[in-house]
Amino acid sequence: MGIRNLALCHLQSPSSSHLPLKITNWERLAVSERPDPSSPTDSESFAPIDLAGKAYTLIKQSLEKYDPHTILIESQRYRSSGGTSILEWTLRVNMLEAMFHAVLYTLSQQRIHPNFVVHSVSPRSVTRFWLADFEEKLNSRQTKLAKIEVAKDIIAGKRMPIEFLEESNEVAKGFDARLGGSSGEKKLDDLADSLLQGLAWLTWDANRKTTFAEIMATDEDPREKKTLRQNASTRIRSRVTESDMSTASNRKSAKKDPTVRRKKLCELF
Repeated sequence: MGIRNLALCHLQSPSSSHLPLKITNWERLAVSERPDPSSPTDSESFAPIDLAGKAYTLIKQSLEKYDPHTILIESQRYRSSGGTSILEWTLRVNMLEAMFHAVLYTLSQQRIHPNFVVHSVSPRSVTRFWLADFEEKLNSRQTKLAKIEVAKDIIAGKRMPIEFLEESNEVAKGFDARLGGSSGEKKLDDLADSLLQGLAWLTWDANRKTTFAEIMATDEDPREKKTLRQNASTRIRSRVTESDMSTASNRKSAKKDPTVRRKKLCELF
């Protein structure tokens, strides 16, 4: 997520688990181009009225090109590494994130592009998902390099079957070649993040559906349900958000009523 470096990854989920995932597009975009320093009239504005038009154009063109079913937007933070100050550039990126959500919500409500759902994805949860095997604590740069290595393994087919089609194939081929210096790391970091976020969400979504089917197929034996929930927690390896905690609390309060309990499970999945 960024104004200069916005990474986009278009994934196609297969109809069968035996078929590979397909990635048709994988690229970095610039929401706002850097002005030409040699041109005195070429300027750049990050005022909301100017950035809103750029956000709308990018979203509208992407919807028309890909016709997506699910849209994932990386959730942004105001502070990094425990800092006390909020940088102006960080505010701009957060404003862009809010505009993306606003544009998508407006288009869906107006029935212009109604056939999609939007999810905000926590980058911290994605990092924990892919780097769960690291016992030592990694700093920011080490984390970026580790995620790049995970992306390389995925491209090499070491983790899951994936087909890189069309333009994304060229990006995948040049992934190793572009690593070099902080600039190369930044470019690869953005691309790796977009790929890993999409794949992590697909894994979570599949696990949620499997767990839901298992729970709904069992009898109302509390001990068996408890075992299934524990197994699901281990399998999903995802964060517990505020909404998850609220749903868990509702399930606990509805323990004595199977009908209410099933309803709350439907809300969760």
